[in-house]
Amino acid sequence: MGLKFDLASVNPACRAVYATWKAVCNQGAGIRKFETLKLIVYFSTGYHALATEVNRFMLSETELENVFAWRPYRTDWPLNILNDQTILSHFGPLIKDMINNKVFECTQTQAGDLTNYLEFLCYPSTVNDNGSDQSGILVCISLCAPVVAYCETVFKKDKKSFAYAFPDPAHVSIVGHPNLKPIEKELKSILKKYDLQIISNEYATQVLPARMADKLDSLNFGNKMLHGIFQWKE
Repeated sequence: MGLKFDLASVNPACRAVYATWKAVCNQGAGIRKFETLKLIVYFSTGYHALATEVNRFMLSETELENVFAWRPYRTDWPLNILNDQTILSHFGPLIKDMINNKVFECTQTQAGDLTNYLEFLCYPSTVNDNGSDQSGILVCISLCAPVVAYCETVFKKDKKSFAYAFPDPAHVSIVGHPNLKPIEKELKSILKKYDLQIISNEYATQVLPARMADKLDSLNFGNKMLHGIFQWKE
């Protein structure tokens, strides 16, 4: 996180809190879901304060196993059965906000009939339909947990269809094209509105536990967390 200060100048109690915070940040899979850890370190001289807020999303081992098996990540998740009715009941307003957005054009590319997630391709209104390479943002929203992954993608579009690829985990949460920045900003606003947590690049690229990777049967080929959470089956 780039914290730099002289620990010798921090009182012992706060030094202990800082040590705990640092350990949590290094725990990897031990960090649980949507926990936010707030650390305030008071310096013994001048009462200066350093406040650092760490937001990390990670599924617990049990939650990951549930999502991997296409089950609700927790018992209180409203989508305990995946079908058109339950999906539209829970995600209908979000789908409308995506499809009818004034900032970007959006095509829903997965509806949950073959996947355990919804998928949307978002792109500028100036996109061409001549089959040339163009840039957009692909958004994957889990049906088993309040989890989202998005990334910049290159796609082709003609008058009848789209061609694009499932995200590379290394590209998750990375958007570089200037024309896509307003779209990314609007997407983050929508995801926040519906209390959805964005998967970090660091988490998306972690390798699945071997017992899951060996059993993974998905057309989204790979062995990373992203592949285990977002699956597509025939």
